[in-house]
Amino acid sequence: MGNGEANNVQKNSTSVNNKPKLMKLSSYVLALRPWSLSASLVPTLLGSAIAYKCNNISEFSWLTLLFTLFTVVSVHGAGNVVNTYFDYIKGIDGRKSDDRILVDHILSKDEVVTLGVMLYAAGCLGFISLVGISPAKMEHLAL
Repeated sequence: MGNGEANNVQKNSTSVNNKPKLMKLSSYVLALRPWSLSASLVPTLLGSAIAYKCNNISEFSWLTLLFTLFTVVSVHGAGNVVNTYFDYIKGIDGRKSDDRILVDHILSKDEVVTLGVMLYAAGCLGFISLVGISPAKMEHLAL
């Protein structure tokens, strides 16, 4: 086997090993129901646009906006994942439902629970960061 053939075999085995990982990643993204995130992102971005327009541009914090978006996406995604889990456990999701992550065994129940915990933890970290960097009161941030 020549050097070129060994490299091709190595590349092919690498791409085969990465394909399931990419498919698993896409399954996690699908579990988040990204098409529903606009319900949380649009009001957040609208409020940020109003704050940007109404205040001095120098007072607007892009870092606060980024942490806010991170927190909103994390908590919304976690809510979607938890909803998926409990709908499946209670028998609400079946063969005719739109959310088929657990019904079709694309992800296991343990994977969905772990994803939900990780997303809620990320949301908590984002919120704690916001408390530290934002001039807003805690009550306003919580809303």
